[in-house]
Amino acid sequence: MIRKVAQYKVKKVEVRAVEQAIIEFVAAITQNEPHTFYEAYQGGDGVSFIHFMAFPDQDAEKKHMSAIYTMKFAEV
Repeated sequence: MIRKVAQYKVKKVEVRAVEQAIIEFVAAITQNEPHTFYEAYQGGDGVSFIHFMAFPDQDAEKKHMSAIYTMKFAEV
């Protein structure tokens, strides 16, 4: 099992766009990666986010990292 955490902050004006992107991203992961664990949370300051993920193996992580929905989320 490969576990990762991602933390970041966004500009206040970008919060709504990021929230929507997270919803779409998590939905795509759920649909396309049934064995991947993924949760995303927004911090109390409203601009901080933290994502927890676990991949069953390196192949699953590779698939996730190269997926179109991952690249789309990273662009946001």
